[in-house]
Amino acid sequence: MVAIDRRKFKAVNHRDRNVTSAELKRWMEAIEASIARYVAALDVAD
Repeated sequence: MVAIDRRKFKAVNHRDRNVTSAELKRWMEAIEASIARYVAALDVAD
C-alpha cells in the first residue's frame, strides 16, 4: 500500500498484469504491422 495525500492505492503485481519483454516486443511488432497496413491502405485510397 502507498499513501499519497491520505489516499491509499493498492499495488497489484499479479502475473496476469505483468508484461514480459518478449510480450512487449510482440505487441510492438503487431502495432508496427497495423500502422504499415493503415499507411498502405491510405496510399491505395489516394
